[in-house]
Amino acid sequence: MYDTFDRLGCYTCPNMNLKELRLMRKRYPKEYTKLLWYGEQAELNATERRFAEYKPGWTVAELERRFQFEDMQQTLDF
Repeated sequence: MYDTFDRLGCYTCPNMNLKELRLMRKRYPKEYTKLLWYGEQAELNATERRFAEYKPGWTVAELERRFQFEDMQQTLDF
């Protein structure tokens, strides 16, 4: 796993950088789906937005939309 990730830890760790989060999304979809669910629960139950943020300024759902947008851009790039 050290060949793939810069650091190892829990798959829900917010200290994971975006590169590692993208890798997890691609290579470990089961765990990534769980992270999306946890993020959804955080958004539903947070009393303030900052408690639902996975990374400063970003919820898990917002990061997923960002990654989807990046995927679309890559398919359009020749």
